[in-house]
Amino acid sequence: MGVRDALAAIAAGNVPVSKEMIWIKFIRQFALEEGDGNLLRGHGRASALLMAAEGNGFEDVLLYYDHLMEHLKWENLGAVLAGGNGDVGDIEGKPELQKAYELGKSIQ
Repeated sequence: MGVRDALAAIAAGNVPVSKEMIWIKFIRQFALEEGDGNLLRGHGRASALLMAAEGNGFEDVLLYYDHLMEHLKWENLGAVLAGGNGDVGDIEGKPELQKAYELGKSIQ
């Protein structure tokens, strides 16, 4: 599965992602970044941020994400942030789903 397919699957809700999975990935990336040989920084890598949340205050998230992309020297491919999702199914029909799909399709 390529990045485009993965983003489309996440946008469609076909990939279960928990907070624990996100933290495990973050800790793993931090360990790789800080280790000998710096396995994460640069290397032509890129990232996109897809986030569904209960609230709508994404300023801190975007600030952190932008800083992380700068620190890692990765290309920021964009972000799609969907607020107001407190219950299962709340994201259904929201325009952010189409935006996430389009972002995934745009990645080469």
